Amino acid sequence: MENIDLTQTIDASVSSMLTAGGILLLSALIVMTVVIIKRWHGRFIPILLGAISYAMFVFIFANLVMSALILLPSFDMAFENNPTVYSVIYCGVSAIGFTVARVLVSHMLTERYERQGDVMLGGIGIGLGDAVLYGMTALSYVVMSMGIVNVGLEKLFEGMPAEEMASTYQTMEALFTTPAPVWLIYGINAVLDVVLCITLMIVVRGCIAKQLPLMWIFFSGLAQFFVSVPLQVVGSTSLTNVLLAFLVKVILFAAVEWYVHKILALQITYNED
Repeated sequence: MENIDLTQTIDASVSSMLTAGGILLLSALIVMTVVIIKRWHGRFIPILLGAISYAMFVFIFANLVMSALILLPSFDMAFENNPTVYSVIYCGVSAIGFTVARVLVSHMLTERYERQGDVMLGGIGIGLGDAVLYGMTALSYVVMSMGIVNVGLEKLFEGMPAEEMASTYQTMEALFTTPAPVWLIYGINAVLDVVLCITLMIVVRGCIAKQLPLMWIFFSGLAQFFVSVPLQVVGSTSLTNVLLAFLVKVILFAAVEWYVHKILALQITYNED
């Protein structure tokens, strides 16, 4: 406990950036959903199917696989000595989960919900899981940051047992080490992830409908992996590193979006009845 400086505080801009990122994500989700429903006549059920598939094949599957890998001594040592290895492997496992979820949702949409809007809302449903997790994290950090700014860290920890204090500080440590603009970048990143889920859902649906070669399911998984990796393998303590990683992600994201919508999407047709 002697390593914790109870006099430290955080800049008030941290909570502002966290709030801005959360509001941006929520606004983007609402706008995209409304536009898809109005413009492409999407229905609600695909969102529900996507969200359930995310819970089963991304959240539960990825965490189970990572928990199993950690039980292996060699993997455990690799994670402990090099967190980047953990992040890369997690991105790979979650990319597999995302791909399986999209294939499952595409099969469930067949002959029931085949409008373009249905497919796009299925993608939003799959992307909604990570968006909710980000939102919950941002909300908890906003509450913590406001408490630290208003009453101070020492007051928050007053009367708290040492073990609980250490655990709580570990939870909120990122608030002290992460530059405020990084929290806004993470909010923008969450929006890009939802858009990517919509785009890759279109690709997988085209494959299941036999309008695109099945190999594009594999490539959609690779796209999910490579677009996700940059921000996962850099620490949040350096604004420069985060900006560079985000720039790489944006370039990869833009390339995927351009190719899908300019090349692949033109080969896909929908049943708008």
